Amino acid sequence: MATLVVYTVGQPLYIVGCRDMAARWVFRHIEVESNLVKRLMLAKYHDSWAYTETQGQTQAFERARANLYVAKMLRHFQNALKHLWHMPGCDNVRAKLQAIHVAARALQVPPPFVLHTVGQATFSEPEWIYCETAVDDDNKRYVHAYKFHTAQHESDPWKDLIHGFIHFAYQKSEENSLIAQLDCDGDGIISNLVCYPKLSHLGPVSEYTETVDKAFQHFKGEHECNKICNILALRQLDDV
Repeated sequence: MATLVVYTVGQPLYIVGCRDMAARWVFRHIEVESNLVKRLMLAKYHDSWAYTETQGQTQAFERARANLYVAKMLRHFQNALKHLWHMPGCDNVRAKLQAIHVAARALQVPPPFVLHTVGQATFSEPEWIYCETAVDDDNKRYVHAYKFHTAQHESDPWKDLIHGFIHFAYQKSEENSLIAQLDCDGDGIISNLVCYPKLSHLGPVSEYTETVDKAFQHFKGEHECNKICNILALRQLDDV
């Protein structure tokens, strides 16, 4: 069911950092006057969306579905860690496992919103815009389609949890889905998500299929199992 809201879109923003860094992405602060969503959010769209048949609808909902999928997988991940420290016979490591679970619970995937605008300021703006929670300035990218190795500093509080979570989600999907892009800020707010399905290769090869194939290859070749992977007894990727 569609909900009519009043919103105010600010001027284009120049984002310094990792939030879809390609120059063809447009970002704006958006203030929504509704009790259903957070008032201040970040609206974004790719400048190609306005020239697609769906005016960005397909692309915006693809982003939203990735967000919802990762939120579901994160709940499974957090529950799996909770189950470990509740198991009998782990008294000597129970406190450590509980601390890891508490840290994992701090990770969040806020719900996204897809906005269907009524009228555009210019022909270069699509009818459909993707909106997500604004994050802190310390937001950083942990993985993208061609980089899955652990590049964060040892003191990074989310490093092991995020890389372990991506491995967990891959195995939970029976190796059929991959979180190929993920950002996180200092408060544990996860954003800017992209997910790829494993392709059957029954259709013609395209730039998209090559991108997806390379992402799976990079993940298998670059992911470094850490203590979270070991605690959850995740399979080594070389054995998959």
